[in-house]
Parts: sequence; C-alpha cells; structure tokens
Amino acid sequence: MVNKEIQTAKQSAPEQRGNGHRGGRGVVREVVVSRTQQLSPHLKRVVLTGDSLSDFPEDQEGAYVKLRIDQGSEKLIMRSYTIQAFDPSTRELALDFVVGQHVGPATDWADTVSVGQKVSIGGPGPRKMHYFDASAYLLVGDLTSINAVIAYANLIDSSATVHAFLEAPSSEDFLAIDWPKNVQVSWHLAEKGKHDSIVEAVKQMESLPVDTHVFIASEASVFRELRRFVRDNVGLPNEQLFASAYWKEGKDSDQLSMDKLQDTI
Repeated sequence: MVNKEIQTAKQSAPEQRGNGHRGGRGVVREVVVSRTQQLSPHLKRVVLTGDSLSDFPEDQEGAYVKLRIDQGSEKLIMRSYTIQAFDPSTRELALDFVVGQHVGPATDWADTVSVGQKVSIGGPGPRKMHYFDASAYLLVGDLTSINAVIAYANLIDSSATVHAFLEAPSSEDFLAIDWPKNVQVSWHLAEKGKHDSIVEAVKQMESLPVDTHVFIASEASVFRELRRFVRDNVGLPNEQLFASAYWKEGKDSDQLSMDKLQDTI
C-alpha cells in the first residue's frame, strides 16, 4: 500500500518508456483503469491494465510500483503502492488504496477514479523483506501495508512460526483473508487515532527466538514505539528488522518525508 508521496519536476530526469524490458524502477508504463472494488469502508482496490504490462514481471506481490499522478503546472505526484496481484494472462495489476481517512492527491485520485481513466506507473521496485527461511517472524501493519504483510506471510517457509498484528480504523475493515496455517493473526482497532491496542499486543511478546525477522509498516507512532521495543527490549539485530513509517497522524506525506529526513518521526 502507501509508502510515501514525492512532488517532482516533470522534466527533472529522463525515464524509460514502453514495455520496460529491464523491469527496473525507472520504467514508465501507461495504463488504464479496468475496474474498481470497494473492499471495506476504508480500502478500495483499483485494477490497472494495458499493453505496457505485457512484460511486467510475475510473482511481484509485496513489491511496489510508483503511481504517477499529473497535477499540471509541470508537476507530478509519485506515490508508492504495494502490488496486491498481477495476472499476466489478462495484463491486470491490482493495487489497494486507503480511502476516507486521509486527504491527499493519490487518495483523492483513488476515491474518485473511474473505469477507463488513464494513469502511469513506474516499477516494480523490490520488496522490503527478502529472507523467508527463518524460524520465526513478527509482522506488524495496517491497511496501508496489508498487501505487504499478506505477501510475506505467503512467502515465508511453512515451517516457521508467524505472528501478524494488523490495525484498522473500524471493525468493518477487518478483512477476511485466507492466511497460511502457520500464521497467527490478530486485528486491532485504531479508535479516534489512538494506536494503543496494537502496540500493547505486540509488547506482550517479550521473548522471541534469536533469528526472528520483523517487519513493521504502520503509522509513525506505532513504528517508533515498536522499533524501539524490538531493538531495546527484545534485542534483535538491525539486519533482522525491516521497519518504516508509512504515514503519520495529522500530517500529509510531504510533511512525513521531511520528518524522515530530519529524523524527527
């Protein structure tokens, strides 16, 4: 789902267009919306298609593409979204958007987009987590990162112990997902912008196997608190921790990006 939003000059750097035979992040693909689906009150799926996806690489669930929204005045908004699924037979790429919770160009685009509308994407870019053969995993996310959590849960070796903690703004957003049998999942409600439930639930896991790999992608305060907990209380090394603030309560993506640069998250 959402990682960050960056405003750049339209002509600031050349990018490869066309089918993208190298599959790099610099490839730009022109696509069109083929259908949309409201998955829950705050999560909407937008499916993109087009001939430019004829050579889009398969098995990229959990990786990301950059949605490129033309804002006019020689400006583009580029925002990263996790790949939910790609069907090479129909050349359809599915992305999920959090709607009705935040305001921003990409959210507004997803909220009002219609079938037939054109847009462009860049990518795919790599997954944040790359190792799936450890004995234990801790996955923490919310609707913005749900597709990354799902992808990793399915990539992790079936013999591993996996604990997944997920947060949503309403109980109606607790999605019914067919998880692998070795994945234990708990949903938590973020009531009125408070994230105490998921933080306290994760903190109950005071003892984790030494080779536990951790993925945290969430609101900034959750990311900050749980990253500190994993590092200081559990004592896992940094190379086993993959953590990122996907959004920040009360701030837009530009402000979050600035906070990240200034290390004030």
